[in-house]
Amino acid sequence: MPPKQKFTKEDIVEAGFNIVREQGWEALTQRSIAQKLNASIGPIYSYFKSMSSLEEAVIEKAYELLLHHMINARTKEGHASPGFGYVLFAKNEKKLFKCFFNEKHTEIHQKRFQDLWQTLREAKKNDPDYSKLSDRKKEGLHLNSVIFCYGLAILINISFYDEFTDEEISALILNAKRMFLEGF
Repeated sequence: MPPKQKFTKEDIVEAGFNIVREQGWEALTQRSIAQKLNASIGPIYSYFKSMSSLEEAVIEKAYELLLHHMINARTKEGHASPGFGYVLFAKNEKKLFKCFFNEKHTEIHQKRFQDLWQTLREAKKNDPDYSKLSDRKKEGLHLNSVIFCYGLAILINISFYDEFTDEEISALILNAKRMFLEGF
């Protein structure tokens, strides 16, 4: 009878997630995970058939954290702001955020990004400014918000604009929303 595993599938995913979070995507290997777990690489394959399936589990965990940030983000006025959560995630989780742009898993990223931005669309339904708009204007506001937050997140993540405080980021997003609603 083989010895009982000392760790679970979730432990392996957590170890991989923490490696990416601390060191970046390039550091994620079977050896680095085994080292983090104080184990050999063999038991990892008892839970995952390939490194690719383990990578997908790590990516899913990163998306879960991003979604948590987007759902729970609030402006200083107390308004829900998934776009603000997205930008703060890019600011505070620089290495995890970069894993979303790994070309190796394009299909996962495309599907998950659609899910994330659908979350933004759903949150806007509770926005009093949004409910007054025609369907065409709602779609325009949504698209402009996505593009603005995506661009701002990347600029902050690569430290092009790393001096912004959370309050300044919130103000930028609210000002952009006003411009999209009222015009420049």
